[in-house]
Amino acid sequence: MNTNIRYSQEELKEFQNRIEHKLARANLDLSRLESSLAGSNSTIASEGVSDLEDSYIVEEQENLNDQAIRLKKFIQCLKDALVRINNGTYGLCQITGKLIDKQRLLLVPHTTHSVEAKEMRDKQEQ
Repeated sequence: MNTNIRYSQEELKEFQNRIEHKLARANLDLSRLESSLAGSNSTIASEGVSDLEDSYIVEEQENLNDQAIRLKKFIQCLKDALVRINNGTYGLCQITGKLIDKQRLLLVPHTTHSVEAKEMRDKQEQ
C-alpha cells in the first residue's frame, strides 16, 4: 500500500497524459458512434424498408444510442479526473481518504475509490 499523502507532480503528469490520451480516443469513438447513429436515422426515414428491416434498424439505433450514453458518461469521468489533478485531489479515495494504489489508477485512471473502498461498497450491496 502506498504511504504517500499525495502523488508527485511527475506522477500526476503521467496520469494526466494517460487520461488525455483516453479522452481523445473516447471523443473519437463518440464521434464515430454519432455518425453511425445519424446514418441509421436517415435509413429509417428512407422509403422501401420492410417492417423486419425497420425493427432491426430501430434495435441497432437503440444499441448505438446506449453505447453513446455510456461513452459520454466515461468521457465525463475522464474530464472529472483531470479536474481532480488540477485541484490536487486526484488519487485520493472518496471513501477512505487514503491514496489509491498507483497500479489501480494506471488501470482505471478515472476511479475515485480504492480497492478497499470498492470491496466495502460491494459487501454493503450484497
